[in-house]
Amino acid sequence: MLSLLIAVAVGTGVMMITSRDLGTAWGVVCGLFMVMLVQLLIGLAIRRRINRINDAIQKIMETAQAKINRKIQMFQQRPGGNLRAAQQQLEKEQAAAVREAIAATDAARPYYKWNFMLKKQISTMRMLLYYQIRDFAEVDRLMPDCVFFDARSMAFKLARMYKTNDPGLDRFFQKKARRLKGEDCALVWSLYAYIQVRRGDVDGALKTLVEAKKRTDNPVVLENWERLANGKVKHFSNAGLGDLWYSLYLEEPKIKPQRVQQRPY
Repeated sequence: MLSLLIAVAVGTGVMMITSRDLGTAWGVVCGLFMVMLVQLLIGLAIRRRINRINDAIQKIMETAQAKINRKIQMFQQRPGGNLRAAQQQLEKEQAAAVREAIAATDAARPYYKWNFMLKKQISTMRMLLYYQIRDFAEVDRLMPDCVFFDARSMAFKLARMYKTNDPGLDRFFQKKARRLKGEDCALVWSLYAYIQVRRGDVDGALKTLVEAKKRTDNPVVLENWERLANGKVKHFSNAGLGDLWYSLYLEEPKIKPQRVQQRPY
């Protein structure tokens, strides 16, 4: 990491000069202070540049979302069209925007050598974007280089481990999920309970939800706990989590068929 090497070099120089003029103790203090100061200044400069890249990515996604929302409103105002074709068109536009955002992350590559965590952070961002367009080959390729500090990235990781039958799934959950609370807990713990139900481990899912109830009062957690406690396994559902749940692509939302009103003759 270049920032640390530069900071140590500057701090060593300051320490040698001040040790000669003010004594060893002051030399060490001044040297350490300079190491921290140089690292802080470099870190702030790098952060400003990365923030500009993040702002550019956010603008790409916001512009695309606004465009998609306008088209959704148009489709809703003109019912009776080909909904499947409209959905495919919107998905195509969203995928194009996501790939543009992914390409924008390349601007961060020159700064990897200045911050050893930056590459992992960008890899995580790229993984989340690839997941949106269901490019799971790229998602799986990036996973080993990602960091999992937030509930969404943890949920994506668990979902892929489930789909690929990864034997480390339970260990990953136990290691990462314990610190989650509130809505973050609801997503990850409900996902893990879903996986256990799918595996046929209903007792394990019930224990998971009992523990989740201590961390969140989310109604989906409470309802699923009641269903499993009463033996209604077939009624287990995470649909109440909405887009958070369906963004994992483990289930498709159920769309109620629209009633077609016949025109009077």
